[in-house]
Amino acid sequence: MNWEQIIQIPAWASLRSVAPTAEPISGGIYKVADHAYLLTQRYDQKLEQNRPDAPFVTAAIWAVSLQALRRFVHNDALIPVEIGSVLPPKILLLGTQGKYGELQRQIPVDDRPTAERAVYSNSGVFVHKVIEVGRYSFCFLETTIKKEHDAYAIQVSLQQ
Repeated sequence: MNWEQIIQIPAWASLRSVAPTAEPISGGIYKVADHAYLLTQRYDQKLEQNRPDAPFVTAAIWAVSLQALRRFVHNDALIPVEIGSVLPPKILLLGTQGKYGELQRQIPVDDRPTAERAVYSNSGVFVHKVIEVGRYSFCFLETTIKKEHDAYAIQVSLQQ
């Protein structure tokens, strides 16, 4: 499965219908390609449980590594992540090279006050900084971000 296909998956689609060969990773997370994962829920969009076509896909994530995925999903700052040389697919980069400064400029003026935020663990430790542009959430590891930093994870909200 490639990212052109992944971003077209409708929210709340049955995982079995869109990615029958997806590999379970843990707790509702499935690998569908290198660095490509789907988040699922056991209930459907009407919050009905025990459906035979469960689980249901709610988001897609690109992550630089399995450790990066775990840090992102579990908000666990103790999971170390190295960015390395793996870059996100161009289709996820909104016409940029994926650098922090470029993505910052993609934020619509009206959204700028709320489009950037920091995420902390339950114990108050910094996990990552997020830039939200449309249905894309770009996550950066550093507390002090430089314009040339790359994202370690990208969450894509799926559309209905």
